[in-house]
Order: sequence, then C-alpha cells, then structure tokens
Amino acid sequence: MGEAKFTHGPWSAQRAIKPDNTGGYDFAVMDARGKIVAEAFEHVGLSDGSLASMRLPAGAYDARPVAANAALIAAAPDMFAALRNVQALIVEAAMTGFNCHSGTWAVRLYESQQDTSAALAKANPPPPPPSPGNEGGET
Repeated sequence: MGEAKFTHGPWSAQRAIKPDNTGGYDFAVMDARGKIVAEAFEHVGLSDGSLASMRLPAGAYDARPVAANAALIAAAPDMFAALRNVQALIVEAAMTGFNCHSGTWAVRLYESQQDTSAALAKANPPPPPPSPGNEGGET
C-alpha cells in the first residue's frame, strides 16, 4: 500500500472565530502546523442561494452536531493509522498462523487496541454545552 496522500496528522478541531464577529459555531480542523485541512460549518450559503443550516425550529443553534462532525474529521488520521495497524496484524496472523501465546502477539494486540480506542475517543469527545436559547439540547 502506498503512502497516504492526505495531510498527515495529528489534526485538531478548534472553534473558529468569524471575521465579522457574528458568533456562531464553525470549526476549523487544523494540522500540527496550524494549517486548515477542513472546516465544519453551523450554516452556509449554497451556490443556489439557499441556506444549509443546523438551525433548530425555534431559531436557536445547536453546536453539538457541528462540534461532533469536526471531531470526527480531526480523528481521521488517527483512525487511518489504527486501521492500517489492525490490517497489518490481520495479514501477518493469516500468513504466519496466529498464536497469541507465542512471540509478541499479546503485547502488539494490546497496543493496537489502545491506539484504536484512543482514535475512537478522539472522534467522539463529550459534547459541548448547548448554545444559548437551546438549554434543552434538542437536535
């Protein structure tokens, strides 16, 4: 398998401050050098003039889906690395015959499980508090 073509991690999700200071819940996903690799928007104007939005029926906004989407995007390099490791372990086990009691299998499987769990936790952090006007947390 060739080298990954995407921007290498780690990535992090940061709440973005809008230049016009209008508030809102946009997130920038950035690499380790602070370069933006992706964005998650609360609402955005589309080319047909319509508005795609996370707006709730009462007109309030809920940052939780936007933050969750940004976290999932930010975890992509970690999940990719964890999956590559799991794939390598499966291929090796299939080619050599898996015996968890021989060699370093137990340690390597434990480390792989730790990496996978960390990537999943990064993709699913605790949600931020609801935005003002949406204390009930409706989505």
